[in-house]
Amino acid sequence: MNERMRYNMSHSSKNITVLLQLVRLRLSLLVTFSAITGYLFTGEAEVSSLLVLASGVFLLAAGSSALNQYQERHLDGRMERTRLRPIPSGLVLPLEALFIATSIIIAGSLVLWQLQAATMVLGLFNILLYNGLYTPLKTKTPLSILPGALVGAIPPLMGWSVSGGSLVHPHILFLASFMFLWQVPHFWLLMIMYGKDYEKAGFSTISKHFKPASLKIIVFAWATTTSVFLLSFPLFGLVIPLALVMFLFALNLFFIIIFYRFLFGRPENILSAFITINSFMAIVLILFVMIGSL
Repeated sequence: MNERMRYNMSHSSKNITVLLQLVRLRLSLLVTFSAITGYLFTGEAEVSSLLVLASGVFLLAAGSSALNQYQERHLDGRMERTRLRPIPSGLVLPLEALFIATSIIIAGSLVLWQLQAATMVLGLFNILLYNGLYTPLKTKTPLSILPGALVGAIPPLMGWSVSGGSLVHPHILFLASFMFLWQVPHFWLLMIMYGKDYEKAGFSTISKHFKPASLKIIVFAWATTTSVFLLSFPLFGLVIPLALVMFLFALNLFFIIIFYRFLFGRPENILSAFITINSFMAIVLILFVMIGSL
């Protein structure tokens, strides 16, 4: 292999890495997984539709993330946590990022339109909610977390809509409500870890209004409420086998104990609390997939 070929391969690899950072790969995959969960939860999933859904949702999530980085490029440059993102670090020009974001969003919309018009509309509405409402509000009020949490509740609805199911069906409302509730302590834990950094950049944070100890109590109360909410499944007409019910009880108890220990332990354990609540969410989504397959 000559030097020119090695250079081209290295350059291509670097471009791919930068692109994945711009679209926030892990976040986009999480959004895609939650939409897949909503679809599998219907119990009527088809492989071909599943693949189209996953592709379309991933593209929309990726485009929305890239657009968010374009919108917050100046704020990202002021934060230690985000100053090395592609735009503030100079790896991608702002207009390049905007072009990439727009192109990916259009592509994702076309993919979902081929699948189900309602799914595409929900996806575009979520982009409007995330990039048009939540992102601008982040510098104005800590209550921006509410539309931000709603953004996380819509992907399961997108998956559910593929089969033509009602968006107000109790089963999907249960899943969407869980995703909404989970988002709030997820965001607040970020504030506990990086609150000063966010404030320096100009974001309006809840950590400005509550001392760390008080904020931890609020986070634990909300996380516990989210956990207990899962046990209200009979109210939503869900019938779950006894073995899974026992697992759900055990999972909730384990989560509350471990989360409490990390949250109120040493300051460096906050990251472990963040990982714990995210892992809890992932296990619950897998559980929903299992329930949908019964």
